[in-house]
Amino acid sequence: MTINSEDGYIWLQLPAEPFAILPETIETEQGTLRRKREFHVTLVQATAIPEAELRALLDEYVAETPISFDRFEDDFRLAVSPPRTSIAVRCRLNNHAGLFDRIEERTGQRLPLQPSHVSLYTKDTPQGVGISTEEAWQSYQRLDLPDLTASLEALENGLKAQA
Repeated sequence: MTINSEDGYIWLQLPAEPFAILPETIETEQGTLRRKREFHVTLVQATAIPEAELRALLDEYVAETPISFDRFEDDFRLAVSPPRTSIAVRCRLNNHAGLFDRIEERTGQRLPLQPSHVSLYTKDTPQGVGISTEEAWQSYQRLDLPDLTASLEALENGLKAQA
């Protein structure tokens, strides 16, 4: 797993292979959604902080306190923000919250802790819906997806094996 950044977004790139256990498509009231080809967890969206400064801050933080994937939660959401539609699952990361404390300490800006999640499926576009606040996460429809829930443990194991 690697950490990437672009345009004020910093994300933890996840290996795609473990996600192959998920069905290729899923049907919802929004129609058919396709499994993504790329998977990541956005660590922080901070477009108000210069990217070079944000990246340097992150590199320093993870050198001392590595951020890593911990587990999925049984919390799926159907996120619709036209023209994008996606299904995301909540997850937990180790040492993520401390990054926001470090950003505030260094820049004076207190960013809200952003809900850790992975977009699994999308409709009509490869990009998921950006969900950068807890309020936004809660505003999207919760989905009961027992087949996907059953796959989460195997998926977690696959991610941890490739860490």
